[in-house]
Amino acid sequence: MFRLISETTLFLCRVIANYLMWRAVFSVTDYLHAEVLDRQLHYETALWGMRERQSRWRDCVRFTNYNLGVAVGSMYARKYFDDLSRRQARRIVSGIRHEMVKIITTLDWMDDATRYVQVNNIAVSDNRK
Repeated sequence: MFRLISETTLFLCRVIANYLMWRAVFSVTDYLHAEVLDRQLHYETALWGMRERQSRWRDCVRFTNYNLGVAVGSMYARKYFDDLSRRQARRIVSGIRHEMVKIITTLDWMDDATRYVQVNNIAVSDNRK
């Protein structure tokens, strides 16, 4: 029995390591040369039926939004939202945070240490205006 558990554990560790390596490689394929992009397209065709790669501009927009979404959103809000709109949005977000704290403090399944951390996280995020 010990041998079976030992071999199974080793196998699972290997599977998890392979999966993590695959995710790491897959996350950077968009930045690699054409041969890798062709292999990725072949994989995506087999998996999802994708026939062609997205336009390069779509990849760039997706990349920018994923990596700089908060910064771009902030620039947009500064340019197109007046002070009244900002104050209204802050009031709405503050109300949401207040309700989150009320909900967290009444959860019976959450222990006190976790509750304290979560309420503190909400308070900290409220100070990052």
